[in-house]
Amino acid sequence: VSVIIPTYNMVATLQRAIESVAGQDYLNLETIVIDDGSKDKTQTAVLQLMESLPNLRYIWLEHNGKSAAVNAGIKDSKGQFITIVDADDTLPRHSIRVRAEYLERNPHLGALYTNANLYDVHGKFSGVRAAIPYETQHEMAMAFLKHFRYPFLTPTLMYSRSSFKEVGMFNPELQRVQDVELAFRLLHATQVGYIPEPLYNYTSEMQRFSV
Repeated sequence: VSVIIPTYNMVATLQRAIESVAGQDYLNLETIVIDDGSKDKTQTAVLQLMESLPNLRYIWLEHNGKSAAVNAGIKDSKGQFITIVDADDTLPRHSIRVRAEYLERNPHLGALYTNANLYDVHGKFSGVRAAIPYETQHEMAMAFLKHFRYPFLTPTLMYSRSSFKEVGMFNPELQRVQDVELAFRLLHATQVGYIPEPLYNYTSEMQRFSV
């Protein structure tokens, strides 16, 4: 499994995100931090962490937005499965294992999504965001376009590497909702699974990744 953490001037929360991946009970994984040209102390912080985390890698890019950063991570990754963790979010300890094992048991799936634990910017738990059920994937895909409340939180997705070959990667022309646009394509082109368990810790904040 490859875990990609895109970041831009998020050093205040990045270490917590990295450590939540390093603390997983699933060992066959790599963590790739993609620094989209940060001007804070991100590089120093990550290089220090790399001294004790051998599966952690760091890539610095000229600032070009989140889509380009994530795409660079996907291209550089080696895992059969790929998931993306925002720099101000974390993962429950069993998150990678449960999702990877689910995809291993269901090789026909292009991706899967889960429920999520919600936290405010101060770290206070505010509830579980469960996915909204729909009868078909087409209806779910259209709900991303029609409704303010998305059917599921896209950061909970874990992707099969083959799904990117089928539907393409993140649209670098989009600076917002790039994950929603990719989810829309996935739901139309591949089968997407669902685990009704909160396997992602999501920080609810309007501005999560500066562009």
